[in-house]
Amino acid sequence: MTPEEKVQSLINASNSVTGKSSPNLTAAIQNLVNGYGGDPLPSGTANGDILVWDNTNQEWVVRHSPRLPNKYQEIEYIENSGTQWLGFNNISVDRIVADFQYLALSTKGEFIINAGALNTDANLGFAGNSTPIWRWFIGTNAGSGSSVDLARHTIDLSTTAQYFDGEIISSYTSNAPSSIALFNSFYNSGLDIPTQARIYSAKGYKDGEIVTCLIPCYDKITSVIGMYDTVNGVFYTNAGSGTFTKGADV
Repeated sequence: MTPEEKVQSLINASNSVTGKSSPNLTAAIQNLVNGYGGDPLPSGTANGDILVWDNTNQEWVVRHSPRLPNKYQEIEYIENSGTQWLGFNNISVDRIVADFQYLALSTKGEFIINAGALNTDANLGFAGNSTPIWRWFIGTNAGSGSSVDLARHTIDLSTTAQYFDGEIISSYTSNAPSSIALFNSFYNSGLDIPTQARIYSAKGYKDGEIVTCLIPCYDKITSVIGMYDTVNGVFYTNAGSGTFTKGADV
């Protein structure tokens, strides 16, 4: 995560950042970026912390805060057994990022993440199969890579460049997609190809701005498992059948 993204996550993590309208906010953010460069924020700072204006000392300080509302418990990952998936029809993106791990593979191209308008070339997708190869789809372009394994990986697909575990794998271009699906695909024959896998986090961007940040969690009252969008304040739950398996509490 870049310093700029880190600072943005601090602000997006809570809807109640004290003094958000203070004229000193821009300077505070710039100081954080300049002061820490590519290094982490000070020791003890966690993802999801927020910037709070200390009126007594007239300075911005980092306060530790859960990045989810108290109703939800963050977990390490959300796991699909082969019939569960998540869809985000109202979120338009031109870049998708996921931290994932396959648990099983079949001969079909099993999508871990996909963004696109149904049956169009406005598509960003990443899949694996038991051939075994990685496959990625950028509009009408399709790429393939090294042998699939069941280790944890990251994928970063945009409409101009594509990365796997931080290394560029292609520079295909496409139109901006419209809808996001996790453990599934909106492309070709519609909603299909559920994947047995774990997702540790997922994000979507549009025009360089983060528009969704999805965190695995469960409702403490109902025990329903899903992912909470810290940008839009929405809890998304299973759109398929069965029940997600949850990772350890964070």
